[in-house]
Amino acid sequence: MHIIAHGDIDGIASAALVLANEFKGADVPVYYETPFSIQDAKGAIVVDISIDRTNTAKTIRCLEDCHAWIDHHHGWRMSHEKLFVRNDPSCASVVWDYYRCTDLRHLVDIASECDNGYPTGKDAIIYHKTLKTDLYNRPVKDLILATMLGRMSTSFLRPYVEKYDAEILPVTEHLLEGIEVIGNAAFVNATEPGGSYDKNRILTELTAKAKYGCVITSRGQNIYTTVATRDPSVNLVDVFNMRAGSPGRVTLRGNEIWKISRL
Repeated sequence: MHIIAHGDIDGIASAALVLANEFKGADVPVYYETPFSIQDAKGAIVVDISIDRTNTAKTIRCLEDCHAWIDHHHGWRMSHEKLFVRNDPSCASVVWDYYRCTDLRHLVDIASECDNGYPTGKDAIIYHKTLKTDLYNRPVKDLILATMLGRMSTSFLRPYVEKYDAEILPVTEHLLEGIEVIGNAAFVNATEPGGSYDKNRILTELTAKAKYGCVITSRGQNIYTTVATRDPSVNLVDVFNMRAGSPGRVTLRGNEIWKISRL
């Protein structure tokens, strides 16, 4: 058996809760990717990955293979005995109830903080900054997981926090100086940031100023718009007819600021 988790703080915290409470700290493999890219998902516990509602056949096939699929995102609305999805601030809180956890309760709060903007708690900030230094580095995620499980002190994450403060924070603050508001949307153009930046922190600032926060980014030759909202009555997955995802945050192809400002 193995765990397949989304590679953000909520996903890592969810994996930590499963390891500590369901497997009692046993050395169970954790993969940070979607189950559709795993050739053999049989027996997997999937956490914090949204269901693809546009490909029912593939979804059912994956659900039949896995042991359990636990999430808090908006996606597939059909029922299945292996699927446990609930609208919640974090997947970690759903995992806590699903496995009737008794250990590491503080990870639920950390996951909820990190999954809903820029965190304020001491440990949550440490985890957030560490991950932001390299979102695609598996060893960094494994290091965060180890500290969450209490196998090592968060002091081992200090070099990553210092790197964030020295390299990512200045670029982020520079971008925040360029906030513009159009209609219902506050946005930042980050297509030429001049270095790595913290999109979560920017979106937190933007949604404090307007109903919708938008960050325009570029990847290669492509332009994308990440949209976030704090309005619980808005489901961005439905608004933009997305395949799956978080009701409060989606990423669209192209520069959609004008469309969003008129929502």
